[in-house]
Amino acid sequence: MKTAWCGLIVAATVLAGCARDEAIEIVEDNAPDTCGADLFPLGIHIDDAGDAERSAETRVIRPGDAVTADFSAARLNLVVDGDGLLTEAYCG
Repeated sequence: MKTAWCGLIVAATVLAGCARDEAIEIVEDNAPDTCGADLFPLGIHIDDAGDAERSAETRVIRPGDAVTADFSAARLNLVVDGDGLLTEAYCG
């Protein structure tokens, strides 16, 4: 009986450590354009996307690139395919 209680206490402690208490921000698809993403039409080549329209916080995301999950409303994300064509432009 004593062993069962110890096992229960250990399991509860381990599971409590897995709980997340941080808030997750949800960004809706209709969020306002805060980084200039609307200036970039889909389908253009990334080389044709002018530097003047890009914010200081612009990242070009190519297939296989690792990106951070932190959110910055001022950051412009330009997602391109293997041919360098823009498939998505969003703030975050």
